[in-house]
Amino acid sequence: MRRYGMRRSVTMWTGFVTMALLPGIVPAQTGTASVLRWDVGAGTDGTSALTAIGLSRLWPVAAGGRVRVGAGARWSSWIGGSQSLATADPALIRDGRVDSLIVPVGWHSAMNVGVHLALQATDRVALGANLDVFGWSWGTSQVGTLRLLGAPVGQRVTANPQQWNRFGGGNRDRGTLASEFWVGWDVRRDVRLRAGLNHFVLEQTTPTLGTGGNTRHRRFGNAVFVSLGRLVR
Repeated sequence: MRRYGMRRSVTMWTGFVTMALLPGIVPAQTGTASVLRWDVGAGTDGTSALTAIGLSRLWPVAAGGRVRVGAGARWSSWIGGSQSLATADPALIRDGRVDSLIVPVGWHSAMNVGVHLALQATDRVALGANLDVFGWSWGTSQVGTLRLLGAPVGQRVTANPQQWNRFGGGNRDRGTLASEFWVGWDVRRDVRLRAGLNHFVLEQTTPTLGTGGNTRHRRFGNAVFVSLGRLVR
């Protein structure tokens, strides 16, 4: 679990650094006005179906307007089958004191504010990434099975989405968050089709105390997605 969190942080920051370096090796484009972007997308990681609606504004910062950064809000919803979660407390993960929580099919949503980065590589092709920073979550209450470390059998518990979300990096994340890495095709000047990877973490809490007094449980996932959006330049 600790290694997974580290890989998540490395993957995320590698993507952002790559985006920052690319302007030096692609043809120049121009544009000095901010861009308002909204889109609707869908995807899956093989276990859950993802739906997302986003709204963001990006401002030109470098390379004649080809590189843009901004902020936005995104509503994300996951509906899926049985899921396996593990202890979310970073200290317990470091010590290897990890419980497991199995929850059945359920609905899990989050509204988050995040940062966005985009590069207009050519007249038609764009690359980008975005990262949820903070927000809140809600969803269905589920009866799952909590299996404590070393216990031969599990116990029935009630699980609910962690209410508040906050980016901390890897295992220090709290709540439900997502980051996207995408390639876009401008069908026309004001319409963009995007496809890419949505890397997410879903978190549930239980009133029953687990090993070390833990009540937070999470799972990481990677969903492929497509979206269609409108650009207001």
